[in-house]
Amino acid sequence: MNDTDPSLKRRVLDKVRRLLPNYRSESPLRVAVLGPSLNESSGSGGEKRRQIYRALTEMGHSPFFPECELAGSPPTAFILAQEEQLLGSSDVQLVIILHTSGYGVAAELGNFARVPEIVSKTAVLFPAEFYHPANAVLANTAREFPVRMPYSREQFDACDLVSECLKWAEQRRSGTWPASDPHRF
Repeated sequence: MNDTDPSLKRRVLDKVRRLLPNYRSESPLRVAVLGPSLNESSGSGGEKRRQIYRALTEMGHSPFFPECELAGSPPTAFILAQEEQLLGSSDVQLVIILHTSGYGVAAELGNFARVPEIVSKTAVLFPAEFYHPANAVLANTAREFPVRMPYSREQFDACDLVSECLKWAEQRRSGTWPASDPHRF
């Protein structure tokens, strides 16, 4: 086993955290911020993604928009596979998915829900009204992600989503990432 082995690194960090309960990594996280098109107008999901990006940057993290990283990639059929590979890599420590109303993000959620390496580091924000028992497909897909937050329009407008993302980044960085959903629906 060499010193770049991820399982060795994880075991060492786990042991350090057990020995030093107040251990906190100050390393910036590489955070993927997915969601609606960045071309959407202000007050939209695209603007909310940019707000999340700016707030994470101000905290010292390294956020990025996957579609920008994959710009110039082959046609769409290959982009999803490339995005899955990018998000599943150990270089990305946190994935934030903002769903507002589009089918594109819902499709990504469905695709990523089957990839444990992505699910384990993903936090999902979604409108509460779309994820109710009558809409079983979306509700069941969201339940695949242990860390999620159903939000209201008031929470969207009040920047509660940005605060939640900052909290998740801090939890991920400090090793206190929740094993289960703090927001039930």
